[in-house]
Amino acid sequence: MSGAGVYAALLAVSAGSVTFMVRRSIAALGILLPLLFLVSSLLAASSRLRPLARLLPDRAGLRLMQVHQESGDLTPLAGGAVLLLWTASAAIVAHLAFVRRDV
Repeated sequence: MSGAGVYAALLAVSAGSVTFMVRRSIAALGILLPLLFLVSSLLAASSRLRPLARLLPDRAGLRLMQVHQESGDLTPLAGGAVLLLWTASAAIVAHLAFVRRDV
């Protein structure tokens, strides 16, 4: 169950980072909601693009809460690492944007 807390915390940091980058919460929602709910589902529906969908933050992070694995799925540790990489990338870009614009 600690995977659910890690997943939620990393997604919250990612969402905050995107909000810092675009400076508007509505714009951040306009970016994040389609990415998390539409793009990943569409990519996962295609058999050719399914490997790419596994590396999106929401799909990779969900592996932290998965008990049983299907063939081709990321392990919980690998899924958490992919989500952490997405979060760290977003936080670094948000920091650079903040320093460049506001300081």
